[in-house]
Amino acid sequence: MKNKQIIYLVLVVTLIGFFSCKKDETKVVISSNPVPPVFLTPASGADIIFNSLQGQDTMMFTWKTADYGFKASVQYRVQLDTVTTFSFKPAKLLNVTFSDTLLVQNSVLNTFLVKGFKLKANIKYTFYARVRAMTDAGTDTIYSDPVMWYFTTY
Repeated sequence: MKNKQIIYLVLVVTLIGFFSCKKDETKVVISSNPVPPVFLTPASGADIIFNSLQGQDTMMFTWKTADYGFKASVQYRVQLDTVTTFSFKPAKLLNVTFSDTLLVQNSVLNTFLVKGFKLKANIKYTFYARVRAMTDAGTDTIYSDPVMWYFTTY
């Protein structure tokens, strides 16, 4: 009889132990409406004139990072195109992971625009830019609203 009571007591204590434990896991909730990145600089409408004397200078692109509702490792890509729909295979600059800044040497950007878009020197061209944000977490790729810049190449 005493053995049965001990067995019941151990069983009750074990069951209480199982059901009183709290899960310590943290669940990641992916936002159903993620906030896209926002271009900050250069400001929309900026008139960017390149010349050979400024070739070694650096152009800085900055944006407010995307918010997927959780701390994600986000890969960003600055895209340029001559149309707002980005339908002509938008040119890709560089990928930046988990950062809100891209630095590009002026001579590199000038060459990139001239060769990539077959531009002529000393003519003002209108370009549109956006930031693409994507993660490896199975989320959708999101884009900033496009900004417009004027580039004059050399």
